[in-house]
Amino acid sequence: MKKILFLFILISWGFQVKAAHIIGGDVTYQCINIDSANMETTYEIIMSVYRDSRGGGAQFDPVAKIGIFEGSGLFWNFVQQLNVPVQDVEDITTNDDPCIIIPPTIGVEKGIYRFVVTLPWSTETYKIAYQRCCRNNTISNIVNPGETGAAFSVDILPEAQSSCNNSPTFDDFPPIVICADVLMDIDQSATDADGDQLVYEFCTPKKAGFTD
Repeated sequence: MKKILFLFILISWGFQVKAAHIIGGDVTYQCINIDSANMETTYEIIMSVYRDSRGGGAQFDPVAKIGIFEGSGLFWNFVQQLNVPVQDVEDITTNDDPCIIIPPTIGVEKGIYRFVVTLPWSTETYKIAYQRCCRNNTISNIVNPGETGAAFSVDILPEAQSSCNNSPTFDDFPPIVICADVLMDIDQSATDADGDQLVYEFCTPKKAGFTD
C-alpha cells in the first residue's frame, strides 16, 4: 500500500533564498537496478517543479540542491546532497474547458530535474527532498505567501528498497484557470507501475524554504 500525501514537509536543511512564484511540484522514483548481493538498489529520481511564468518571478534554479535523508517520523539524518541541473523546461497548457480562454498574463512552466542514485538497503526510510521559496503574493489563505516556500519530497520505505519498487505518478495536471461559481472536477488520480494500492490523504501544509 502506498500513500500519496498532499503536503509540503519542513526539512531542517540549509537553504538559500533565490526566487518567488513557485506553484507546486512532486518527486518520483523508478527502480532501474537491484543488486541483492551487495544489498543496494539504483533509482532514477525525477523531480517536477512548476512556476508562474507570467507573474514576474525568477526562473527555475539552474542547479537544484536535493537532499537525501534517512530516518522516520520527526527524526532524519542527512545522508548526502546532490546538485542537479534543470534538464527540461516546458509550458503547461492544460485546459479541458473549451469555453475558457486563458489570459496572456497567466502561464505555468514545468521544470524537470533528473538524476540516478544508488542507495544501500536500510531498515529506515530514505527521504529525497527539495526546498524552494516562495509562493504567489496573491494567495489569500496563506499568511505572507510571498515569504513562504514549499518542500517537495518522496519516501522510499525499507520494503521498497529491497523489492525494486516504483513510486506512483500522477495521471494529469490540474487546470491552470478555473471560473468562479462553476463546479469543477479535478483529476488527482495516479498510476502505480507495481499495481500497489494507493491511499490519498489531505494534510496541513508546512513551511519550508522560507526567508526568516
